[in-house]
Amino acid sequence: MSIEDFFIKDSPSKRYLLMSLALFMSIMALIAYFKGKLGFEYIFSLTVGYALIFFILKNAALPLFPPLTEKSSDANAMARTTIAIVYILALIALTISYSL
Repeated sequence: MSIEDFFIKDSPSKRYLLMSLALFMSIMALIAYFKGKLGFEYIFSLTVGYALIFFILKNAALPLFPPLTEKSSDANAMARTTIAIVYILALIALTISYSL
């Protein structure tokens, strides 16, 4: 499976990635809640961050990145892949740093 196919087609691996990320963020939100650190900014950043990752992985049109098609260049696919990886790692780091 190529990178273009990963973004264009709805695959089980993409669904599992989104579900595991949502589960991880929910567990960390519960940890923050029981420690008394759960605030509006934390919930807002989790919601917006997850929505952005969801739209990137579902191949939605974004202001800087058009949706991928079969005719898209490899540069567009790699840009979307890079931004998805950066956002996922940043959201995980934010979640862990705020919960612990």
